[in-house]
Amino acid sequence: MKRYITMLFCFGVLQVSAQQISNALPAYYNVKEALISGNEATVTQRAADLMHEIEKAAPSVAEPGRSALISGSRALAGATSLDKQRSLFAPLSEQMAAAVKTAHPADTTVYKMYCPMKKAYWLSNEATIRNPYYGKSMLSCGNVAEEIK
Repeated sequence: MKRYITMLFCFGVLQVSAQQISNALPAYYNVKEALISGNEATVTQRAADLMHEIEKAAPSVAEPGRSALISGSRALAGATSLDKQRSLFAPLSEQMAAAVKTAHPADTTVYKMYCPMKKAYWLSNEATIRNPYYGKSMLSCGNVAEEIK
């Protein structure tokens, strides 16, 4: 009985984690789109939104990922140049990918994309390549490295 209750508790925690990570993904995608457009002010605003969503989701994310997600989103929200924002997006994307893989959000396919020029990943909700690291200058540079379901 005790084991059964423990399993139910763990399942409930995973469901909360999946839901909270699912709530943070649209904010992450908004940052990606702002980086693609190359609008520094919009990136700053969208990064602040992402930071708030990550802070809400953080209690359901295990360490060390929790600290990395929080500090990464704060750094991105405080970055003052487009180049810096793009460089900070890479490690944050790795942490988001790890959180998504762990949480397994239901009914969601997340595409982990790879930019060979930057040697960095990003996440997308579509299989079409839209590179946030180089924006319009190399919009279609990259490939789908993994589908997270």
